Amino acid sequence: MSVPIGVKQPAGRKNSTVCAAGFQPFSFDERDYYSVNMQVVASQMQSSMSGHLILMRDCDRRMEPGASALVLGVGGDTLIGVASILEDHKFNRPMALDLLWQVLQRGQDISKRDWKVLRVAIVELRDSTYIGRLFFGDADTGNVVWDCDCRPSDGCWLALKSRCPVYVRKSVWEANAMPLKTMKQAGSPASVIITAEQAAAGNPLTSIRGDEPEPLKRLKREMGVALHEEDYATAARIRDHPFMQLHMRILEHRKNNRVDAANSMERELEDMINQQSSSDRQEG
Repeated sequence: MSVPIGVKQPAGRKNSTVCAAGFQPFSFDERDYYSVNMQVVASQMQSSMSGHLILMRDCDRRMEPGASALVLGVGGDTLIGVASILEDHKFNRPMALDLLWQVLQRGQDISKRDWKVLRVAIVELRDSTYIGRLFFGDADTGNVVWDCDCRPSDGCWLALKSRCPVYVRKSVWEANAMPLKTMKQAGSPASVIITAEQAAAGNPLTSIRGDEPEPLKRLKREMGVALHEEDYATAARIRDHPFMQLHMRILEHRKNNRVDAANSMERELEDMINQQSSSDRQEG
């Protein structure tokens, strides 16, 4: 599934700015970037409420042999928002990004300048985090009114919403893009499309029940924060915590009506938590 994001700007166009005094625009030259399109939103393994955005160069949109892709982590409302656009699914109440879009639309209505999103660019990889940039301005002239830092996943949502192009700096692409063949051999779920309904479904790694042990609740709250902030290194560590791993196995047994096994593992989890609490008190 290939989703066109926007109309590509003329080749070689440099960043053109009309900005307020004191504002230092981000230098952008299209010749230093690849134009990309969003292929799929892929669900992550282990039932986590997170996924991947698969970005491919426009010249590779057919996923031919030798094609590569840049894989971006995405979670929380952003995942739901992207999936809802791809699936043309409407929610009864606006989410955070919907509210942002309404503010931008209203700003465009009352501004003397055109405040459309001109483009989104992934400009660097810093401390294992992709850095995005939003450019706003006049779509007819290409003049940039202002630009700002952004999370690439949020930028991709805005690009889909406004149908503007997305770019990846060539140096970032060449250092981090993965061959599709390698992705499939590694077991990446790149071909699994997640729907808006699936994205909005409850996540067992963040859904909290009142009768759950407090240490488990704390881990789930921390997981929710990590996914919301797209801190996937932290989310992976929390997911792999022994308490969480055992909890997921318990849920799997419950799902398959293996009651005795689930009850046995719940007692095992309770013992593990008690031992940890006792060890913490002794160290304190």
